[in-house]
Order: sequence, then structure tokens, then C-alpha cells
Amino acid sequence: MIIGTNIRDARSGGFMQRLAAGWCSIAGLVSGLPAMAVAASLEAGDFAISHAAIEGFAGVIEVETVEEGLASLVIDAGDDMLDDFELIQNGDELLVRAPETKGPVSVVTGDIRGDVTINGRRYGPEDPLPEPARMRLTLVRGTSLDITGLSGEARLDDLDAPLHAELLSATLRGGRVGEAVIRIEGSGRAELAAIDGDAWLSIPGSGSIRVEGGKIGALMVEIDGAGSIEVLGHAGSVEGAVRGAGDIRLGTLESAPRIEITGIGRVVTGIHPDRPAD
Repeated sequence: MIIGTNIRDARSGGFMQRLAAGWCSIAGLVSGLPAMAVAASLEAGDFAISHAAIEGFAGVIEVETVEEGLASLVIDAGDDMLDDFELIQNGDELLVRAPETKGPVSVVTGDIRGDVTINGRRYGPEDPLPEPARMRLTLVRGTSLDITGLSGEARLDDLDAPLHAELLSATLRGGRVGEAVIRIEGSGRAELAAIDGDAWLSIPGSGSIRVEGGKIGALMVEIDGAGSIEVLGHAGSVEGAVRGAGDIRLGTLESAPRIEITGIGRVVTGIHPDRPAD
């Protein structure tokens, strides 16, 4: 099977075509161009896929869904960073792998005033702060999505499909998804409008997960530390554990939750989305 992928590099203004048998790998196609110390863009499109995965990205991800068509991708980042991105298509699956970073990375997505040090460089009150790398992914609604190793921020439209997210001190805000696996390490935060399907929510740290609605079948919740999980829709069965000082707040349930508590954590049920935290 021959797979073709169109890539547009904003530095050259041209289109490049790469064909491969079985696997289509787009990596280093722009590495032969002169290096520039400015932001650049890479565009790729016409992906007929049912699953997308993003690995190790540091920056801001925006996922837009459309009712029909083909998936596409735009990455805005430093010129040297673009050279090391990998896009791999295998059948109806697309993998976007970001380049590895050395040491901790700070992603600035808001306005910071005063003297700050970001990624080893000091910025004064009048210095322009570095722009984060940005990824804009367009998917057909119903395409499942994996986001793993994210540092920064992700904003998702309604996927109406499975979501697997592993966050590293990152923020994720999204609409309605199908079955979900969400894990937050550090002090990250995830907020979803709804989950329709089974869900596994895990916080080994002080992060938070909030799900406003939906209908969950089997729900598994785990907190190791001082995090919080709120699932304010409907759930069939709930199992899990709280080790430490974590809080779990649940909406309507079909059966009593089976959650083991070790420490001073707590579980509250019958919570309405409009009810403030105790």
C-alpha cells in the first residue's frame, strides 16, 4: 500500500511529497534548509485516520473537530525544534512525536510580570517572554486521541471518541469524549464537559480532574497524594483508592462506591455540578 502525505514548510513556502510503503514517516524533511533563529511552521494534511497520538509535546495543543473530511496538522515552533518532529502514519493511525528535551521545560501560556527565569534564561519586566510551541490538530469527530507526556496546555473540542491523556504538570480542557483514561503527574489539571463510557482517572500527586457530566459505565479512581477528582455526571460502578489527603466527589451513582481510603482522604456522593465544594 502506498501512502502519500503533503507537507508545507512555511520557511520555503513550497510543498514536499514523501511516499512510503506501509509506513509513512515524515522526519527531518526540512532539516536541509538553513537554520533560522525565528519561529517557523510546518503543515501536514490529508490524513485518513481513526486514531491520533501525540507524544512528549511541550507547548499548547489545540484540537478542532469537523464532521467530515481528513485530518490535518500545523506546528508552530522554533526553527531548530521543527527539524526533529516525527510524523508517522501506519494505516489509519497517526503518531506525532515531539523531539526530546534535556532537563525540565517551562511553558509560558499567560502573562508574567517581574523578573523571572525561564528555561535557564532571565527575563526582566520589559522583556518579551518566549512564545510556546503550538500544535493545531484538526480531526474528524469520532477519531480517538492519545496525548502522553504533555507539558503545557491542551484544548479539545468534542471528540465523541476515546481519550487517553497523561499530563506532566499540564492543563487540559475539553468537551465530550468517549471512554477515557486520564493520568496527571505533578500539579496538573484536567476539565472535561462529559465522559460517555468507562473511565480510569488517576492522580499520583496534587493535581485535579473535573468531569461535568456524561454517563460513565465503570469508573476507576485513584489518588496518591493530595489531589482531587470530581465526576459530577452519572456513573454505574465506582471503585478505587485514596492514599493520602485526596478528595473524591461524585454525582449520581447506581451503586455504592467501593473506594479504599488510607489517610485522611474523603469521598462525597450526590454532588450536583452547581454545588460549591465544602
